[in-house]
Amino acid sequence: MPSRPAAELVARWHIPVAPLPGAVRYSASGNWYHGLTRFPGVLVDREGYVVFESEAKFRACPQLRIGPKGDIGVRRGVRAIPGYVPMETSIDVPQSRAPEVESCA
Repeated sequence: MPSRPAAELVARWHIPVAPLPGAVRYSASGNWYHGLTRFPGVLVDREGYVVFESEAKFRACPQLRIGPKGDIGVRRGVRAIPGYVPMETSIDVPQSRAPEVESCA
């Protein structure tokens, strides 16, 4: 099962992935994650998320640094990845703002 913050944000923000082990990863800073092992998968930070539809698209994303054990480094955070969906965090039910750039997903 994903971490509690990850599962809560998937439900709250209606992120289009199943909250299964290995499909959802959360990092408050958005700079480091455990590896994704199921797809579609999502990397979530405290302000939004990015969905990867397939493992191939995940591995091809140039903003990610995937280590030998599968851990993921994101130098400027997931918010720098094209396709990142920023969420309003100041209201009870966040509203999605559409991304303006082409996605890695």
